[in-house]
Amino acid sequence: MKFCFDEKSLSLLRRAGWHSQRNVKTDLYLLNWCKDGYTVFPHALEFARSFGGIHLAHRGYGSDAPDESHFDPSVATRRFDRAWAVDKYEGLAKEILIPVGQGYSGHLTFLIGTQGGFYGGYDDYFCRIGETVEEALANILFGRAFEKLPG
Repeated sequence: MKFCFDEKSLSLLRRAGWHSQRNVKTDLYLLNWCKDGYTVFPHALEFARSFGGIHLAHRGYGSDAPDESHFDPSVATRRFDRAWAVDKYEGLAKEILIPVGQGYSGHLTFLIGTQGGFYGGYDDYFCRIGETVEEALANILFGRAFEKLPG
């Protein structure tokens, strides 16, 4: 999967250490996903290869306070209850999900779907951050509203 970002997003992603040829090892991510019972699919693996270990500085959700998001699938997997993904979130997203990071003071777990959708979940709150990785990261970086999914 080749990611195609607009110039504003690309500039901020580059400052965070991301580049289009980034290719981190995913062995530990894969091990943690499998150990927790997730079915690993290409979108998740490609996201992890490209964004694993990236920290993004951005505004807090709905505020101007500084915040950050960290894309470490292993940490997200360990801190997330898989039952929420399977029993609650996947039905709302209408796709299989896998955790890829956390943000907003570590409260929101980021999940990517088999169709490429990008979501955030925290207990009963579940939202679509973007229909693509590019849209989701721009929404995070520029403090745009997420689409709360009813459930």
